[in-house]
Amino acid sequence: MKHDRDGLLISNFCKPRLYSPEVALLDEKYNPRVTWFNLSAGAHNMLDLLYKWKESAVFRQIWKAQLRHISNKSNKLTIEQIEQRIWKESKDAWEAFCRGMVCTCTCHL
Repeated sequence: MKHDRDGLLISNFCKPRLYSPEVALLDEKYNPRVTWFNLSAGAHNMLDLLYKWKESAVFRQIWKAQLRHISNKSNKLTIEQIEQRIWKESKDAWEAFCRGMVCTCTCHL
């Protein structure tokens, strides 16, 4: 089912704070519990790192190459399939690239 993002409620991705005058007077800070649209912990981790690495042209190239490789075999993928088929391979390739860069930069000092 496709959702229109403008029609989504905050409760779709977080358990909001219920307001009451008593709660407003408390000194404690309330942090909403993020539910990530009820995604798994693995998908949550994937989204965190995708956001962190979004500016990397190298990571985007790795991601797109893996996506092209998978998309030839299947039209639509679930979040779990993306996590297993695209994310794992892309993350492994990115981490190997980063290890190579660190070694190259520190090995020649």
